[in-house]
Amino acid sequence: MKWSIIGITTALFSFTALAETCTTESIYDHFDELRKSSVAYAVSLEKVDDSTTHHYIAWYNATEVAGSEVSYVLNDDRIGLQSKKLAATAKPNIISDTFVPQILFDRNMNDEWELQFFAGKQVAQNNEDIITIKSNDEVEEKLTKILKCDATGLQYLYIDTWASYWTLYKSKLAELNAAEVAKAAISGSKLWDKYYYKSRYMYPWEKAFSLVMSENELNDGKFKLPPKYQYFLLRPWAALEYVENADDGSQFKGTITFEWVGINKWNGCFGSDIACGVSLVSTYSDRAGADDFGHGVMLHVANKYSFGVTSRDSKAGFFVTVDLLKAFNDKEDEVKYWVEKVDKYLP
Repeated sequence: MKWSIIGITTALFSFTALAETCTTESIYDHFDELRKSSVAYAVSLEKVDDSTTHHYIAWYNATEVAGSEVSYVLNDDRIGLQSKKLAATAKPNIISDTFVPQILFDRNMNDEWELQFFAGKQVAQNNEDIITIKSNDEVEEKLTKILKCDATGLQYLYIDTWASYWTLYKSKLAELNAAEVAKAAISGSKLWDKYYYKSRYMYPWEKAFSLVMSENELNDGKFKLPPKYQYFLLRPWAALEYVENADDGSQFKGTITFEWVGINKWNGCFGSDIACGVSLVSTYSDRAGADDFGHGVMLHVANKYSFGVTSRDSKAGFFVTVDLLKAFNDKEDEVKYWVEKVDKYLP
């Protein structure tokens, strides 16, 4: 079975596109303009000058755009109207220590999620200033369309991020830094733990290869989350392979596998939590009645199991294998490696 360079590249990039699902970082990035304008307005409020009004107008415009979108996603026009009304009262010449318009997203006494629009330090009391949020399939469909990735189960994070970034303008500079780092660290630490424990084992040269392939992702100036994809290169292992039409006694045997190049979306594919990946592979085993070498495709599932199909002089081979290398992986060494490598990208 022959593979051209163009075919290899097309296959890998097609897999990457199909496997895309929303992440926590996807939500944060989506509201990045609102976050930036809130931070800029907050910084300008530390020392009010001629630029403060400019930053307020930029923040107001960002809240209007984001509020309209949230209204559309949740199919509730009140949200956009309340957001716009509240933002109009957050002018630099109006707000004070006791009058700070803000939006909160939290659970009420009935364990229902609700948005609270209020000013000052007193929680809103009027019914029109409290909107109960209900999720459904239509909300997820709209959110998936807007984010251009599978947003299943992320609607509450989407609303919470919007409300948090809307209200970020009221924070002091030190609080801004602490809040952003804390939110990123909580999300990041959970993902890094999952990456260390759940992702597919990588040989040292594959870690270096993955680092190179993920350089743009790591070099974006933000809190560092684990790479979305694992990349494999020149990877040896073993499997059990069945080759049809081989001589009796040689059909089902152990085989050496060699992955030339591959990719794995370790944190879930196609809207699920099940990881999946693909590699171009060759296998070798001494068989009577069939070529010793086979070439084909290897699929990875759940970071543990792999199966594939090969061709040996027009004879099909089918193989399965389990990634036992992860059991021997030392988390401490893994953490040390990524900390050292990722650290150079931090500002």
